[in-house]
Amino acid sequence: MNRCLSDRVLWALSEGGAAVAEREHVIRCVSCARRLRQLADEVGAIAHVLSDPPPARVPAPGFDPVRLRLAAVCAVVGVAAGIAWLALPRSLPSPALATGDGVAALSTVSTRVFAEEEPLAATAPSDFDVMAAAFDAAELCEWQPGGCRDDFQPDSDGID
Repeated sequence: MNRCLSDRVLWALSEGGAAVAEREHVIRCVSCARRLRQLADEVGAIAHVLSDPPPARVPAPGFDPVRLRLAAVCAVVGVAAGIAWLALPRSLPSPALATGDGVAALSTVSTRVFAEEEPLAATAPSDFDVMAAAFDAAELCEWQPGGCRDDFQPDSDGID
């Protein structure tokens, strides 16, 4: 034999079955002898791994009882808070809101939300006074025919 043996023939030799000419070739050919030893070593390593006991089983991740209890407690507290919130008495809207008077309604909301224990100085205008003055002013603006001017100075009567 002039050519090296195939992997199938080497496998058959490692299992004890091959022709006499193939066995003689392995004795004379250094390359085939090395491949046969490597095959025998690999088969031995596989046999060793398979003969060991199987590794210990790792339990599959599941629900942690402590986390499950914590989630249940949070759910109960949330439901109880929702029921308590729904059970709170609702106040009726103020008469100003019911009549549709916008300024009175804003005034009512403002006094309820921004109630102060100490009133501001009497000389300072209230926010309501500033807003009312802004709405009452008769000034030209960009949506009116004359447009806005930066140098606008109102006369004493408030009309330009």
